[in-house]
Amino acid sequence: PPPTSMQVGTIGVVSFPNLNMREMAENADCSALDHYVDFPAESVSELVLDLRGNQGGHLKATICLAGEFLAPNTPLFRLVTREGLQTVASPAKGRPIPIALPVVVFIDKDTDSGGLLLAASLRDNRRATLIGESKQEANASAYNTFWTPNRQDVFELPVGYFQRLGGEKLAAGVQVDVAVSPTSDEALMEA
Repeated sequence: PPPTSMQVGTIGVVSFPNLNMREMAENADCSALDHYVDFPAESVSELVLDLRGNQGGHLKATICLAGEFLAPNTPLFRLVTREGLQTVASPAKGRPIPIALPVVVFIDKDTDSGGLLLAASLRDNRRATLIGESKQEANASAYNTFWTPNRQDVFELPVGYFQRLGGEKLAAGVQVDVAVSPTSDEALMEA
């Protein structure tokens, strides 16, 4: 399902069930996410990113979404491959003025890969509070996608793994700041 956004009182809520936004990844245009997170400044005082169940998707979508809340070229995480260690940053040509509203991210035990990487990157940059259910282990592998010549078959091969800015492997999981039942929308919003 596509992302959805709505306003609940003075809180803007954006749900990203996944980050499989191929068009954005292929066009390298992060502005495709802008309309999901744009709320009237005079009526919204806080923003919630609902990443419960988000298994990730295109790495470009993770980077672009982080860029909605962070200044251009802000370090997000590290990618470790056979070639070495690479620090990945928010887009250089991202949102000119990042969203300054306080951000809360809902995660659960099913949030994984790019969704969990996004949540951890925002918190590591002191840009979000994580609420919900901690994740004890995660899929922290980075993949390259390869197509057969006739484009009928696709293969994803691991090329490395993700590491948080502090050096912890994403595979070790992510702890929430506030533990709340992730199945209760009311409890999450209250927290």
